[in-house]
Amino acid sequence: MEENDTNIWTPSSLGSYSIKTSYAAFRRRKNKQAWTKLLWHKKMVPRQSFTTWLAVRGKLNTQDWLMQ
Repeated sequence: MEENDTNIWTPSSLGSYSIKTSYAAFRRRKNKQAWTKLLWHKKMVPRQSFTTWLAVRGKLNTQDWLMQ
């Protein structure tokens, strides 16, 4: 099945083309998780944020360390 190519582009507010608007049209947007705002903010210690983020993703190697 052959179809003709079509351009799908939403112009910027100025009606001009830019790399930024092109990139925005093609990139996949992920839904932000509600807990991320609690984890990543100025008052949180970055080391604690990172460790918690690893734990939430199941990538914290605590079990491996305990087994040794």
